[in-house]
Amino acid sequence: MLLMGGLMLFSSPALASAESPVPSLGDLMKAAGVIAPRQPRPAPAFELPDLNGGRHTLEEERGRLVILNFWATWCAPCVKELPSLESLASHYRDKGLSVVTINVDRSSNKRVGKFVEKHQLTLPVRVDRKGTVRGRYEVPVLPVTYLIDRQGVFIGKVIGDREWNGAAMHALVNRLLTQPPQRP
Repeated sequence: MLLMGGLMLFSSPALASAESPVPSLGDLMKAAGVIAPRQPRPAPAFELPDLNGGRHTLEEERGRLVILNFWATWCAPCVKELPSLESLASHYRDKGLSVVTINVDRSSNKRVGKFVEKHQLTLPVRVDRKGTVRGRYEVPVLPVTYLIDRQGVFIGKVIGDREWNGAAMHALVNRLLTQPPQRP
């Protein structure tokens, strides 16, 4: 309790939280375990097939926030995080988020398709058998995930598995979807 000019002011947690500054984009990224790039740069363009042979480009996602996940069926951390990526995608699909996965298995589409079916995944799966896109994106280990803004610029990278459906990631995705583009 403070006495100022004859008025008593009470310190309350509700008042303190109302006055708390809004976390910066950098703070939200740090809390979510996302590494910001040193310099913003455009994400490399690509064209890859899906499991049925249809062709898709990154450009198709322009205007949406993109989470681009590199994974493989034999990668235990990849398999562990896919359900939370699926949940995040489902929650924000109609709000401007695209979660696109790039499978880097060298096995057949049929085998990867069986994996997708077994795990009941609905995320779009692009296939990079030769590792061309993986090389352009400098993916040293799996899983690696990139956040790409609505203009097609890298804004973050995650190395290793994550809980994509947690509070920190939701706070970050909400900010990225509701505020004008900015750099961390």
